[in-house]
Amino acid sequence: MVKNQRIIKALIACALTFSLNVNAQSFGFGDQAIGEIEAMATLPADGFKIIQTNGKLILVSSDGHYAIKGGRIFDAWHGMEIRNMADLEKSKRVPKKFMELPFEKMATISIGNKSAEEVLVYMDPVTSKGTPLIQQLIGLSDNYLFRILPIPATDERALEVQQVTCLEPLEQVAYLQGKSVEMPDLKTCGKEKMMRNVVTAMAMRVKTLPRIIAPNGAVRTGRFDVQQFLIENKK
Repeated sequence: MVKNQRIIKALIACALTFSLNVNAQSFGFGDQAIGEIEAMATLPADGFKIIQTNGKLILVSSDGHYAIKGGRIFDAWHGMEIRNMADLEKSKRVPKKFMELPFEKMATISIGNKSAEEVLVYMDPVTSKGTPLIQQLIGLSDNYLFRILPIPATDERALEVQQVTCLEPLEQVAYLQGKSVEMPDLKTCGKEKMMRNVVTAMAMRVKTLPRIIAPNGAVRTGRFDVQQFLIENKK
């Protein structure tokens, strides 16, 4: 699988190089041929809108993260220009201001030391309960405070996820550990906090669950060594 991906990337690079060389003047390179493509990456954006202002066109990503103007790429979230691949990697991190959320107005589950560094976790508690991920979070609870923001992976799970957010804190942790708990009546629990979770997740392009955001804004999804990830991405 990995070998096939490398072959596909190599073919894409060859096609891009050929296209750029054939159309060098159109891209503003004059008669100078384009050299070998040194690196290639995809901007983490769903799509771009074309905006016309002062007679000029600007490409802006749908979430407002990136803007392309006059051949220059700007990261609006971090307030920086992207000049190389290293800058692009920095731009993929979640800005600190986006991590300082109004947790008291959101549906959250907290695991860990309240005086320790905070780690944001977007997850579907229904599919994550009793998994190795939960075991990892509990095992690291002395050194970190995991702020879990429950998000239903599918519409079918929305009601059960909402019920989990209505449990008492100790019951929430017990549920995540796979233990049996009595689920509350939804009539006594509103949807507003859950909706704030969903809206926030949409704004931050959360598409894959679980998603963990380290204190420095680095993001990982899927199955991985949480402790190693957090060690590598301290503030």
